[in-house]
Amino acid sequence: MKGLRLFCAAALASSLLLAGCGVTTPLVNPQEQSAPAQITQSQMHNAIIRAAQLRKWRIVSDQPGVVTLAYPGSAKAIHFEAIVKVTYDARRYKVSYVSSRGLDEKKGCVNPELKSKNKYDENAICIHRNVNRWMNNLNADILDALYR
Repeated sequence: MKGLRLFCAAALASSLLLAGCGVTTPLVNPQEQSAPAQITQSQMHNAIIRAAQLRKWRIVSDQPGVVTLAYPGSAKAIHFEAIVKVTYDARRYKVSYVSSRGLDEKKGCVNPELKSKNKYDENAICIHRNVNRWMNNLNADILDALYR
């Protein structure tokens, strides 16, 4: 009976440890996007702000050519937050990760995109898997706002 309890405790502990694995993933910044030819820098800026508001990103700073945003823009930011910058001009924009808090950021992780046998990349930034999705959604909404 004592051995069964010990086995169950060990199984529970290992399952809790494994549950945390896979929550982080290598950070992948969205690719730079080109705008339609007739867009002005002001229209580009407005599309970025509109997309940020749609996705509930908080504007941290807004300077010509660079908008810094934080997600979430709600009370949840007390526990976790991702910060990105959107650099732009009249022809293109790029969403880039800056930093985070409470999202398990660490340097060095397994990168499945590497072709080598050893897929551990000491230079890769690993972060909670949702951060890539948040940045891609923001990126898609900016592009959508530009083409409206």
